[in-house]
Amino acid sequence: MEKIPEADIIIITIDTVIDPDDLPQRARWTIIATACLLLIMCLLLVGITLRMAPIIDDMGK
Repeated sequence: MEKIPEADIIIITIDTVIDPDDLPQRARWTIIATACLLLIMCLLLVGITLRMAPIIDDMGK
């Protein structure tokens, strides 16, 4: 059996690292608002899908 050569691992580093404490207040609140909005949308989508489960099951019959 022929041995497959292992791929080289490429590590990309950035010279400037942004410390979370250095973020502007507006950027921090934008990130928090976006995360909360995504969480609410995911929960809403799961709720709608579960609510539609009986209808989806009936479609298969």
